[in-house]
Amino acid sequence: MSFRKDPHLPPGYRILLADPEVIQLLAPWGDVVFTWSRHGAAPEKVEALAWEHYEKSRKEEKS
Repeated sequence: MSFRKDPHLPPGYRILLADPEVIQLLAPWGDVVFTWSRHGAAPEKVEALAWEHYEKSRKEEKS
């Protein structure tokens, strides 16, 4: 599984590829939002879940 160098993620979100078997999505504040096996993670799915989390976090901040 390979990821593009610049995935389209929400502001401050990033992908951590420190472990050769695991992909982690980090929120801007450093929390791990999601973890996947490198063999089971599609880049499009990772990006979609990042945007979902971003939108949910913004709504929670406003309430």
